[in-house]
Amino acid sequence: TPVWLRICDWPAVPILLVADAGQALLLRRSTVVRYMAVHASLREALANVGDPPFRKRSSRTLPNDMASPRAARRFVEQTCASWRLTGTIAMDAVQVASELVQNTVVHTLSVARLRLELRRGLLTVAVSDDSAAPAVLADPGGDLGNAGRGVHLVAQLARTWGCVRDTVTGGKTVWAVLRSSPLRA
Repeated sequence: TPVWLRICDWPAVPILLVADAGQALLLRRSTVVRYMAVHASLREALANVGDPPFRKRSSRTLPNDMASPRAARRFVEQTCASWRLTGTIAMDAVQVASELVQNTVVHTLSVARLRLELRRGLLTVAVSDDSAAPAVLADPGGDLGNAGRGVHLVAQLARTWGCVRDTVTGGKTVWAVLRSSPLRA
């Protein structure tokens, strides 16, 4: 997955993942299948090189400024509207992007690099920054006021989420994949 995130924008560079039956079963249960198919043989993988799944991507770099979460919300609203995403998934994408950008503004000195990707019917919201400190779920009953509660909200709205360290820049990317009808508490 980190390799795919690093080179996904490179034109004409497919990543082919081939695994034996046991490994393929494990990989298909992981998040790696969000990014690439798992093939049973090299022949099968090569036969599918010409047919990448349809995807849409849009990104925006936002300054480390308290106005950036609002700008992120507007950007996500406009992008979802142009992609004809409405209802719960669009509203959740706006909330998730706002929380992740807010975390960058509050906890780092970095710009926030916001990216949206629609692929295989899943909407991914990702925010990269230059801080190596990972995003973690804080104890919701702790004495730190609202600290960590934004990540709890992201975890609740997302089908899955995570934090990937960028070994090149030393920063990280926090991402969330949204489901079309999230479970509400």
